[in-house]
Amino acid sequence: MLGTQAATKVTKVLLVDDDDLVLDQLERVVTAAGYDVVTARNGDAALLSMQREFAPIVIADIDMPQMDGLALCRTIRRQSYSGYVYVMLLSSKDAEGDILTGLDAGADDYVSKHTPTTQLVGRLRTAQRILALEHSLKRALADRERMAMTDVLTGAHNRRYLLQHLSHELDCAQRSRGALSVLVFDVDHFSLVNDRHGHAAGDVVLKEVVQRIQQGLQRSCDWFARLGGDEFAVVLPQTDIAGASIVAEKLRRAPGRGGNPYSPRRCESPYNHQHRGERAGRYR
Repeated sequence: MLGTQAATKVTKVLLVDDDDLVLDQLERVVTAAGYDVVTARNGDAALLSMQREFAPIVIADIDMPQMDGLALCRTIRRQSYSGYVYVMLLSSKDAEGDILTGLDAGADDYVSKHTPTTQLVGRLRTAQRILALEHSLKRALADRERMAMTDVLTGAHNRRYLLQHLSHELDCAQRSRGALSVLVFDVDHFSLVNDRHGHAAGDVVLKEVVQRIQQGLQRSCDWFARLGGDEFAVVLPQTDIAGASIVAEKLRRAPGRGGNPYSPRRCESPYNHQHRGERAGRYR
């Protein structure tokens, strides 16, 4: 049951062999095991196939003309793909030295051509489980990184995200000699909301402010972050001081609509990054 479930998650297997009879037999076995099969008759064709259609599992014969299986494995390890490539080398040579040579070339497994098909399918299942674990690990790391850059209460970017990505925005503005504006503001009388209605009410206010900011930023390149407490920063790429003032006024008015029990203070003057000797934050 576990093997069947694994096969449904990673279905693409690339078979590489210059012997048509061996390739046809492998294709029948792997297809019957529940995988989608792509074939190639030499190493160069296999690399082209991987560029067109990624396969997370590659089974390649070692003894092929021009680019053999060892060279193919080494080349795959040097390439960058959307996921990890599990490489199984197939050969009629099964001496210890041959196996070690294959593993040193970067192969994950070394299979003798004398191996029963049931064992080959079993090794495919093992490959599938390893790939599933690798995928889960990558997803967990991505989620952890996202959480480290996200404000837990509001879901907005946090100060760490701002510090990391603002430097990138500054570099882009400098290279393009364009403008970059940053607005910094807070919520007026926010401490009174906490004092009179409790911190739970203050949390609701902050979440609503974030929603209003999201609605007020129309361009996909504009973004914002919560600095802490009731302070926020809005980053406006390719925006001069005049454009930043318009956005600042729009955002200043946004939280006050809808009869909310708090009154936003006027945004502080938009901070516009200025290159020394130039006006309006435009690089030349």
